[in-house]
Amino acid sequence: MSRTAPSMPAAEEPLAVFTYLARAGLLLEALQKESLGTFDLSFVEYSVLRLLARAGAAQQLSPSRLAEQVVRTTGAMTKILDRLERRGLLERVPDPTD
Repeated sequence: MSRTAPSMPAAEEPLAVFTYLARAGLLLEALQKESLGTFDLSFVEYSVLRLLARAGAAQQLSPSRLAEQVVRTTGAMTKILDRLERRGLLERVPDPTD
């Protein structure tokens, strides 16, 4: 005998999906804070470092490209890069084409 989930009224389905996604988001955020807190990094800071590591030294990423990839404004990205540079986690170099 197979068990199926109880059906819900069609009007409640979008709300239920939203609720499940919101709960998953909260759990993911808590896991990120727990995992990255040891290193005193926010998730966006980790994401920037990960993107830079993945690109490698041969391919530099501009602040505007990083901002686009982590969905931040260029002003916010400047602040993130400043924090990471002060902590010695990255070094910015001038773009020779700028």
